[in-house]
Amino acid sequence: MSTSLQIRPFIEQNTVRLCYAMKKAVGERFWGNDGSLGGPRLILTREDSCAIAFFNGLVAADYDEISDDARQILEMLGKYDKIELFVE
Repeated sequence: MSTSLQIRPFIEQNTVRLCYAMKKAVGERFWGNDGSLGGPRLILTREDSCAIAFFNGLVAADYDEISDDARQILEMLGKYDKIELFVE
């Protein structure tokens, strides 16, 4: 069974699928696995400086889809008070 890392504003039900590399990076950073097993849903806010620094680093790396996904996460954090990252 294949899983995908997804993101959405905390209050909305529409989700955006992110690339496998982002799922792996988030899994390793926040859940201690490659992301396939998932973990608890992550609720990120604009005040989560460690998470923001992590995603800014991925943007700065300027590497393919993972940087694009990190940019999208940061843009959502700029637009919404809270966002949710989860694996389904």
